[in-house]
Amino acid sequence: MATTYKVQVVTGNFIRSGTFDSIFITLVGTEGESPKTPLDNWGVDFYPGADPLVFPWQVSDYEVSCEHDLGEIVLLRLYKVSKLKLISTNWYCSFVTVTSPKGETYHFPCYQWMEGHQNLELREGRGK
Repeated sequence: MATTYKVQVVTGNFIRSGTFDSIFITLVGTEGESPKTPLDNWGVDFYPGADPLVFPWQVSDYEVSCEHDLGEIVLLRLYKVSKLKLISTNWYCSFVTVTSPKGETYHFPCYQWMEGHQNLELREGRGK
């Protein structure tokens, strides 16, 4: 049975923290992993200055579909790929939040730059 996870991405709130490059995500759970999914909505994604409390419309919301439930989400992978070969923009990812179809919420703090063509793995942020 197909399941859908809700993903919320928050970009840093300082100058040039946003990007026009392509960002992809893979969710990794205790029961498998999702396909590599582009984070792409109509219009501009990863807009700088995205503070969910002050500017809730600047937080990017996405959906990741999977063929089956992934169990507890323990890790996610972000992939940054340049859209234009000559020009690449850096991106500052503050954090990512994933909500499962069952309503469980997982927090992935990032607080770092992704430059050029880069992959990044983030562990779930709750201390266990």
